[in-house]
Amino acid sequence: MKRYDIAVVGGGASGLTAAISAKRENASLSVCILERLPRVGKKLLVTGNGRCNLTNRNIDCSHFKGTCTKLYNMIKAFDVEAFFGTLGVICTADSEGRVYPKSNTASSVLDSLRLEVERLDIDMICDFCVKEIKSGYIICSDNDRISAESVILAGGGLSQSSLGSDGSILRLCKEMGVKVGKLTPALTAVKTEPDLVKALKGLRVQAEAKLFIDNKEIKSETGEIQFNEGILSGICIFNLSNYINDNDKAEIRLDLLPDMDKCSVIRLLSDIKAIRNNAALEDYLSGIFHKRIGNIILKQAASLQLTAPVSELSDKDLEGISRKIKELVFPVKGLQGFEKSQVTSGGVLISEIDEHLMSKKYRNVYFCGEMLDIIGICGGYNLTFAFSSGYAAGKNAARRKISRNDKN
Repeated sequence: MKRYDIAVVGGGASGLTAAISAKRENASLSVCILERLPRVGKKLLVTGNGRCNLTNRNIDCSHFKGTCTKLYNMIKAFDVEAFFGTLGVICTADSEGRVYPKSNTASSVLDSLRLEVERLDIDMICDFCVKEIKSGYIICSDNDRISAESVILAGGGLSQSSLGSDGSILRLCKEMGVKVGKLTPALTAVKTEPDLVKALKGLRVQAEAKLFIDNKEIKSETGEIQFNEGILSGICIFNLSNYINDNDKAEIRLDLLPDMDKCSVIRLLSDIKAIRNNAALEDYLSGIFHKRIGNIILKQAASLQLTAPVSELSDKDLEGISRKIKELVFPVKGLQGFEKSQVTSGGVLISEIDEHLMSKKYRNVYFCGEMLDIIGICGGYNLTFAFSSGYAAGKNAARRKISRNDKN
C-alpha cells in the first residue's frame, strides 16, 4: 500500500488545481490524484462548447447560489487568468466578460494542467473508483488502496457522469455523517407542456424570461430562448433552472418585446394592422416574429381564425395580443435530469467546513469544487469556483502539513 502526504480524490478542474497548489506550496510533499475514469479532466474538454469558458471578468456574489456563497471573498481573491498564465495559457475575453484560452480550445486548458501535474511529479492514478475511506485515511477501491495523511475531496456532483463524477463521493460523505444539501440538476433545460412548444420546435427567440413560483417573480434573464421537444433551453433558461425545486408550482413567462412597454406594443400592433389590413391573420405578426411564434400568439390571444383578414381584428383583440406578447406563459413540468445538466445544485453545506475548507468532523479532510453547496450562472462562474476552491484547499492542506511537521 503506497503512502502519500496528500491524496486528491477527483481529477477534474478543482482536483487538478488542488494537487498543483499543494505541490507548489511545498515541493517535498508526496501528492496523488485518484480519478475514477481512464483519464483526468474529461469534463473540462466539453465546457464552453469545447472552448472552455475559464472565468468571467464580471464576478459578483449575486451570480452564485447556495450556502457556500459565504466563500465569495475566496473566489474574488483568486485570479484565474493569472494562474493559467503561470501554466503558459494566454487568455482573452469576449464582450460579455467571458474568458477563454486564446487558442479557443479546451484541450489547451487541460493540457496545461496535466503538464504541470507531470512537472511537479504528482502521481495520477486513473481507474481508481473510491469505495471507502477508512480511519487513518486509507482510501480503498475495488482492487487497490492507498493511505494519506490529508485528503482533498474533489469528486464533483451527479451531472454528466459519463464525463467524470457520478456523485459517489457525495454519497460517501453522507455515509460518513457529513451534511449534504439536497442534490438537484442545475444549469439545465426546463420541461414544459409538449403541446405548447410542439409547433415551435427548433426555433430561437430573443426575450426576457421571468421565473414565477407560486405567482411570485423570483428571477429574470434576458437573451436567447430555444424551443425543443417538450422543453425550453438556452442560457437564460439554464440560469433560471438554478432556482427551481421539485414540486414547485412554477412557470416561465416570456416577454417577447422587452424593450417596449404595453402601450408601445399596442401602437405597434395598430400600425401593422393598418399596413396589412387586407392580409390573412396568419401573416399579421410575421414582420415582428417568426411566423410560427406569431401564430402561437394569435391562437392564444385573438378571437379570429388565422384565415380571417387582419381588418377584422378588434381593439379587444389588439389588447389580448399585446398582453400575450408581453407575457407568453409556459408552465414548468420539471427539469431535465443530471445527465443533461451542467452542474449539480446542493453539496456539502457551509456549516460542515471551516474557513480553510477543512471538515469540522474530520481533521485533514478538505472539500472543493462541485462537492460544495454552491452553483453559479452560465459564463465561467462555476469553473471560477472550481479553480479558486481547489487552489485554496490544496494550499491549506499543504500549509497544515508543514505546520504539523514544525510542531513535531
